[in-house]
Amino acid sequence: MPLLLVILLSCCPAWAAENLWTINPENSSVNFQIKNMMVVTVKGEFTDFSGTVHYDGSDLQDAVVTAEIIVNSIDTGVPKRDLHLKNNDFFDIIHYPTISFKSKKIVPEESGAFKIIGILSMHGVLKPVTLSAQPLKIKSDASGKTKLSTVATTTLNRKDFGISMGWMDQGGAAIADKVKVILNIELMQAG
Repeated sequence: MPLLLVILLSCCPAWAAENLWTINPENSSVNFQIKNMMVVTVKGEFTDFSGTVHYDGSDLQDAVVTAEIIVNSIDTGVPKRDLHLKNNDFFDIIHYPTISFKSKKIVPEESGAFKIIGILSMHGVLKPVTLSAQPLKIKSDASGKTKLSTVATTTLNRKDFGISMGWMDQGGAAIADKVKVILNIELMQAG
């Protein structure tokens, strides 16, 4: 980190805090959808997650996104299925308790939408992932605090991350390989 930036951050903590946004878990969600038996779409979510965005409010290209999901918080509405997803057939939460993401670059589009390109770490595997995000919406709450929101989506192949049931998982007949991820995110300024 350049010395001038270190001096500025240490002398001006309020200035630095203005650029730090945190995910508001009360108005955010991490959802997924996957086909089961090639017919039924299983929907679920992770209920325990956190993240930050360093963003000056004007230049998305300079923003940095980090996020973490606690895998044990998976909820598909069926407790027995959730327990199975947590064991070593799937997420293996004993060895891989978290999923994390860190952006490498953000590419704004003329429409206001943007791509968040980064590295996803899941099940001990790191892979590049691109999230397609809708234009940021800006609003103020009753106390006058500014909030930003967006919806970002991506599709992952679970087998790319080593999440497979072995011989029972051939051809995607029982469970599809592709998982759609939908992130509804609201950001609040830190502090």
